[in-house]
Amino acid sequence: MKKVTIFILFIIMIVIAPLSYALDNRAISIKALQSEKRVALVIGNGKYKDSPLNNPVNDALAMAKVLEGLNFKVLSGTNLTQKEMKQLVISFGKEIKDGGVGLFYFAGHGVQVNGQNYLIPVSAVIESEEDVDVEALNVDSVLAKMASANNRLNIVILDACRNNPFARSFRSAASGLAQMKAPKGTFIAYATAPGSVASDGDGQNGLYTQELMRNMKKSGLKIEEMFKDVRSSVQTKSNEKQTPWESSSLTGDFYFKLDTNTLVSSSSEPAPQKASKSFDPEGEMWETIKDSNDASDFKTFIKEFPNSKLTATARLKIKQLEKTRQKTAPTETALMQGPPQGNYMQGPPMQGQPQGNYMQGPPKMTANNSKSSGSKYKDNGDGTVTDTKTGLMWTQKDSYADLGKCMSWDASKSYISGLKTGGHSDWRMPTVDELKGIFEESKSNTTFNGGPVHLDTTFASGGSYWYWSSEEANFCCAKFVLFYDGTVNAPPKSYCDLGGVRAVRSGN
Repeated sequence: MKKVTIFILFIIMIVIAPLSYALDNRAISIKALQSEKRVALVIGNGKYKDSPLNNPVNDALAMAKVLEGLNFKVLSGTNLTQKEMKQLVISFGKEIKDGGVGLFYFAGHGVQVNGQNYLIPVSAVIESEEDVDVEALNVDSVLAKMASANNRLNIVILDACRNNPFARSFRSAASGLAQMKAPKGTFIAYATAPGSVASDGDGQNGLYTQELMRNMKKSGLKIEEMFKDVRSSVQTKSNEKQTPWESSSLTGDFYFKLDTNTLVSSSSEPAPQKASKSFDPEGEMWETIKDSNDASDFKTFIKEFPNSKLTATARLKIKQLEKTRQKTAPTETALMQGPPQGNYMQGPPMQGQPQGNYMQGPPKMTANNSKSSGSKYKDNGDGTVTDTKTGLMWTQKDSYADLGKCMSWDASKSYISGLKTGGHSDWRMPTVDELKGIFEESKSNTTFNGGPVHLDTTFASGGSYWYWSSEEANFCCAKFVLFYDGTVNAPPKSYCDLGGVRAVRSGN
């Protein structure tokens, strides 16, 4: 009996001792995570001269407050110049050298040039792609500071995938931010997928940052789980138009908010370990675009993942979509693809556009002065047309017929401000309703490539498929009316392909 008792005690010691040791180690691990140094740099730039943003400053202030509540020491700044941004990055680099966790958050304008990402200071004066490296802050410089700190873990959050405010002066048409490879021990999060554009949002905060702050406060979520929840929420609330993206090389765990009860409980009841499924950017992007009818989605995929096994499939999809587009009349989807690549000094190679060196002047456009039956328009003989029912006066030529090139929203405003057509200087951009007033389903005119638009023939032919209105949809986008079918769309203000503006004024 004595031997049996000793044997049982021996067995208990074998079973209990390792478990006790594991619990002790787990407690030490939890204590280390609780006391681990956390430092964050938070920047929000919104007061841009040419393309201001409503939410970045609100986002940065709110994010700084949330991070402070999660035991981060926060360095922050809003509406910063390039010098101020660089000074904060230097200070941030010094703070994180003592180890722990470093976090960098930026909200504002960001652009990609030659595959590199740049964050735009409010002081930036950028007239060409070459100016970006001089005027902006390269994200790589932030990553370099983090890498040199040799701390346990670094997090980079970029809510900067908004439309490129300088797109019209860039040679390339890339939008959003480029995907970056995360250095060892780094987690990089984007507000939306590579090459895509995120909305600034209509509320107090941008959609991405709003969901990010809400999920950061949840207890017991590993960083990967937390960002997965953010992605799901943003996709749902944006009706699948925005898909947050992450790139990670983490090997350890990180919790924005620890739940010690859950951690201790889970450690005392060991369960079989499942191999966690790591985030697969290539697979996620393919799942997002595989059913798309927009060829530019597949072009972006090939650019981001040139060595993918799916590249051949993506090229086939592009070929099929472009073939379909050539067979059909322009639709909203075709319009929203954006201008093709090319040498814009000789005019963008748009479908059916007359080729030629536009530095020698645009293709000759002529007015079609034959009035259709029952026309309500009067040709004033001085390049203007009066709508006899509304009294509004319009330019007979639109900007495309006048200059032989498409125009962004900002360029259209600038163009109209200098108009003197008919001896008048009070021309303005029309409203959506005013544009709808000259759209006539029963009438047809022709554009530069021979396609029909529903516009009275008193107006000059040889112009655009669609016209910008004076109305903004939000910080990044403005409304236009498509004269092929009368629909209203709201692309980024930098959009240009096949469109322009037709000026209007009161007729007195």
